[in-house]
Amino acid sequence: MPKRPPIQHESVPAELDALRREVARLEAQAVTSEEVRLQLEATQRRYTRVFEEMLDGFALHEILCDLEGHPVDYRFLDVNPAFERQTGLKASEVVGRRVREVLPDLEPQWIETYGRVALTGEAEHFSEYSQELDQYFEVTAYQPEAHQFACIFHDVTARVKAEEERRALELRFLQTQKLESLGVLAGGIAHDFNNLLMGVLGNTSLALKDMPIDAPARETVQSIEIAARHAAKLVQQLLAYSGQGQTLVERIDLNALVEEMAHLLGISTSKRAAIHFDCPPNLPAIEVDATQVRQVVMNLITNASEAIGDDSGTITVRTGAKECDREYLERTAISRDLPEGVYVFLEVSDDGVGMDEETQARIFDPFFTTKFTGRGLGLAAVQGIIRAHRGVVLVYSEPGRGTTFKILLPAAEGLRRTPRPEETTLPAARGWVLLVDDEESVRQVATTMLEVMGLNVVPARDGREALDLFRASPDQFSLVLLDLTMPHMHGDEVYQQMRQLRPKVPVLMCSGYNAQEIRDRFAEKGVDGFVQKPYTFAELATQVEALLDRD
Repeated sequence: MPKRPPIQHESVPAELDALRREVARLEAQAVTSEEVRLQLEATQRRYTRVFEEMLDGFALHEILCDLEGHPVDYRFLDVNPAFERQTGLKASEVVGRRVREVLPDLEPQWIETYGRVALTGEAEHFSEYSQELDQYFEVTAYQPEAHQFACIFHDVTARVKAEEERRALELRFLQTQKLESLGVLAGGIAHDFNNLLMGVLGNTSLALKDMPIDAPARETVQSIEIAARHAAKLVQQLLAYSGQGQTLVERIDLNALVEEMAHLLGISTSKRAAIHFDCPPNLPAIEVDATQVRQVVMNLITNASEAIGDDSGTITVRTGAKECDREYLERTAISRDLPEGVYVFLEVSDDGVGMDEETQARIFDPFFTTKFTGRGLGLAAVQGIIRAHRGVVLVYSEPGRGTTFKILLPAAEGLRRTPRPEETTLPAARGWVLLVDDEESVRQVATTMLEVMGLNVVPARDGREALDLFRASPDQFSLVLLDLTMPHMHGDEVYQQMRQLRPKVPVLMCSGYNAQEIRDRFAEKGVDGFVQKPYTFAELATQVEALLDRD
């Protein structure tokens, strides 16, 4: 025989009640005829089929009240197979028993709701979580008889968890969008600020170059230079937050870096905080800016120490390597195109006060702090540094149970180094330089620096003007000093068109953005050099000398 389709629950309550009443009516009659007996058996079969084959769970109960008539418990009278499947409770284990015997820690709201249905006759439809069963149920409860209630329910745990995951995904997506927007803002501010500092730092370096050692104003000019350099460091913090900071990439052993910092970390933390290191040997190397990674480690250790406060506590620094697949990376870094593979990790854990969800949602906001007073970019800069290194920052924390920050950085595949500029003097050189920058103050100070080097300078206010000048006489220029970010036409587009006109023209790129990013971006295009804004006379001279000597 073909299998009968399962019975849906929409019409079940009325049909079950009708069948149950019919069975009771027939049983109450004296069975004196074969006709009545057959009718009773047919009705029982229908009732049994509906009861056993319905997809939703069904249970019949009687409510139990105290002496004052308040519901305090209920007893199972009958349950169907779907009840057993969805709850994991067997009919033989529950029928005839009180719910407090079966589920001792059942939440009070279940009894309150069911008691109201059984005593008032008003049906209820609701969704609720059962901690005892660790499941979410959608329930319809009604009163079939006085002091009884029946409930039809189905397990909606998968749907609820899927909805929670969707909301969490949306929250992470919005957080990522916010961070990216703030990063763009920080990068833009840093770019403009760098141009202003270029005028200050460049002119002071030129003034000091020509100023006698015993000049009365020399100390004042040096103070200006020091202040400008401090301002430049603040710009680097902004660029670090935006993920565009200057990097000096080298291949390092993370364990060696942590070991090197061990003494400094010990004296930088609270005397009540003990630092434990768990650093297994033979970690894969990572390619990072060691100075920036030291800043990350110090920041995380300082935060852990402050979380412990005046109490005794432990800070654990742990390193290791982890194979990260696509599923893991997508859970940890939404909308980041991180490659699968081996990642080296650094964990800094404390047993301090921990953080609630609201605090965790804000810890990467610039200038956010939980201290009475505080300033700076803090963990926002940490996140920016790690993002710039194609890594990710993970946080695990609960109030009263401490905090763990986990940094993932991709294992190294090759060796890339960026030379540091050295102080140098450049003898006079012949030739023409096409100087392209949209900031007048930068053009002025850079022109003066190049002229001091013995070069003739042709300034251009933007990419279009630069191309017009270059097209007119492409072989005239010994060097092009080209800003990357300009209105109308960016430096990379200008660069490509110049190379079409004269393939081997030496080009020195200039920007306040990430040095390594510039090199990676132009690796296949053959960019000749890069100088970071704001630069001094010596830093520019080093790059110019190298290109002119090579040419």
